[in-house]
Amino acid sequence: MELQRKELRLSAWALVHGVPSANPTELVDQGGYSVLVTEVIDDDQTPVNQQALGAVLAKMHQVEPLASEVARCPDIYDYLAQRIGDRHSRISTDHQLPALPKPTHLAKVLQRSLHRVSQLHLDIRRQNIRVAAGEPRALFDWSNALTAAPELEMARIREYAQIPENALDYMDILAGYRAYGGTIDESTTAWAVLRLDAALMLAGVFTSVSPNEELASVFLNRVRILLQDL
Repeated sequence: MELQRKELRLSAWALVHGVPSANPTELVDQGGYSVLVTEVIDDDQTPVNQQALGAVLAKMHQVEPLASEVARCPDIYDYLAQRIGDRHSRISTDHQLPALPKPTHLAKVLQRSLHRVSQLHLDIRRQNIRVAAGEPRALFDWSNALTAAPELEMARIREYAQIPENALDYMDILAGYRAYGGTIDESTTAWAVLRLDAALMLAGVFTSVSPNEELASVFLNRVRILLQDL
């Protein structure tokens, strides 16, 4: 129920602020299950215009997030640092990884560099975008959404772009993002920590949740490289 309510809240928020999304119509009970009914938006299967997608993200990051979403995780960087520690610990059980700095240190690194608060989608990939003639018409699946600095979203996209089926070109997305006025800082240690968060998540997915030997190797190596950069 909560995930459907979240989708309802954030889809409505997106539409109010001109961020392409499906119009949610109602939340109904069907046989004891909550079902969110939304506008049907067709997809013509054309490749998404990456710079246009970057512009959508820049617009989303520049508008005021829902206060209720901000209030849900006021200590976002403590949460992220602990999540990184937990993921590192789980993966290290079966795979050799370099040591991780303490979560308290990682939280301080993030808090020192990241001060903006934006609404983030955090699952941007071709599968969650409805497209017409290359233009993004709607973002779907807000279940991973958080409020934090835009760098968190862009760091995840940077790692997602290494998965071919996600059909993302990070540099083109970044060009569109910046052309629309979006700004991120890739020069800080915090950027490496945020990329590590994404790489650990994907390593966990491809080593256990949805096993894929090739992608598991890619993201385990990414984790090792990023740990050495900290």
